[in-house]
This record gives sequence, C-alpha cells and structure tokens, in this order.
Amino acid sequence: MLEKIKELIRNNIDEIHLTGVVHIEENGIAEFISNTNFLFLEFADQFIQFEAIDGYGKLHITIVDSLRYETDIEDVIPSRTKVGDVIFTNPLAENHVDSIVFFNLENMENALICDVLHIKLINGQDLFIDPQFTGINIGGLEQKQFWEENFVERVLPRVGVYPEETYIKC
Repeated sequence: MLEKIKELIRNNIDEIHLTGVVHIEENGIAEFISNTNFLFLEFADQFIQFEAIDGYGKLHITIVDSLRYETDIEDVIPSRTKVGDVIFTNPLAENHVDSIVFFNLENMENALICDVLHIKLINGQDLFIDPQFTGINIGGLEQKQFWEENFVERVLPRVGVYPEETYIKC
C-alpha cells in the first residue's frame, strides 16, 4: 500500500474534506455536524481516507474513489464540506507534498496504519494529522508539538520508547 500512496501523492493536494450530516432545526437553520472519525485528502480523482481507529489512537489510511458517509442518526442529510480554504496557508497555491513522516507505520496490503502523520508541503507548510479522543485533528507544527508533549507525559512512561519514524521523500 505504501507504494500506491507514494504514487498518488505525487499529485497536488486539491482539497481537504470532512464528511458528516446536515441537521435542519425547527427554525429552518441548517447545521453541519462533521464526523471527525474521517478526514480526506483529495488528489486528482482519488482520495486518501484517514480513519481514527483503536479508540482514536491510530490512523487507518486507505485510497478510495469517493468520500465515505456514515450516519446512524435519523432525519439528517449526509453531507460534506471542503476545509482546504481554512487549513492551507495559501489555498490557491499548488499544495504538493514534499515529504511524509509516519510514526509507527504498519504497511499492510490494502491499508497503512500509523499513530500520527506529518506531511511537509513544498511551499513550506506543515500538516500534522493526529487521531485524538475527539476525532482526527489536523494542524501545523503546533499540533505536532502538542502531540509530542502529550506522548512524553502520558504514553512514553508506559511504552518506554519513542515511536519509530518512517520518512518518505516525494
């Protein structure tokens, strides 16, 4: 799977998507409620799907052809939103991946699993994808620093080693 991911990310990240539902209140106002268990990076006509698994402790990464909509709630409309304008430093720029660092990477036939992921874009922006107890967070170096501090304080004393890093230059 790692080779497939490497091939796909040679393209520009066109957009970042969240899926969820739209709930229309009695007063007619619609509210988008995101499912932060999933995050999607769009590359040309395919998506890299990030799913929070293992109690939000790991990322399950796959390549998919369409966005995933999951809801167990009645009277809502499955929906999506584009968040690239909010996340990218310059949404109009070409957001090509320069490198990726996977922490505790497991390369399986149809998926990758890792603890967290650090993506460096050619334009200098950092994207750090971190599954937390509230769902997937995506941020920059501040998010990475938050994760590192939490790891050192809470996880390292239990596991005794820092996660292995797998570096991929694109």
